[in-house]
Amino acid sequence: MNDSEFDNFLRRESAVKPLAEAPFRRAVWERIEAESAKASWYEALLARLIRPTARPAAGAACVLLTILAGVWLGRVAPSPAADARATYLASITPAADHALLHHR
Repeated sequence: MNDSEFDNFLRRESAVKPLAEAPFRRAVWERIEAESAKASWYEALLARLIRPTARPAAGAACVLLTILAGVWLGRVAPSPAADARATYLASITPAADHALLHHR
């Protein structure tokens, strides 16, 4: 076989595609794509929660609400005890006098 005959042989063989393999490959790729397209329940939930905040106005509103909630929670927090010793004494002595806690 000379070079031109070999070249012709390669061209003929490379142009032929097996017909039996094409539907199998297509079916395999369809199954792969279908499986990868399925979202788990937590991915679907996360997407459903995040999607509305993707718009700038909704995102800004979420940030503003978070800041306002933080400010409100910071103001509502209880104030520290006036006297740490009295608070400690009351915590270890259940019958401690109430006046001890508020005594300065």
